[in-house]
Amino acid sequence: MTDPHPYPIDPEVPDEALALEYLGYSITLQPTPLEWMAVITQPNQRLGIVLAADREAALIKARDWIAGQTKAQSELRTSSPNDHAAVLGGSEG
Repeated sequence: MTDPHPYPIDPEVPDEALALEYLGYSITLQPTPLEWMAVITQPNQRLGIVLAADREAALIKARDWIAGQTKAQSELRTSSPNDHAAVLGGSEG
């Protein structure tokens, strides 16, 4: 019998769940009674949770969430201290 899920499955994750890595984040996909849930983690960061009707949609949403996080972190690293103050509602002077 062939596996209907084309992705490798981590043996420590419950049946039908899927664990994979994407841009330094870990994504664990698993079914819930009504939909699929993606738990997104990265060391020393809060986790993210995405819900979708099927596994592929959950994976796409998880990757989109990671892309947004990566973009936000990149913008913070490249902005000046004055930009941070403006974002936080403060001002220099």
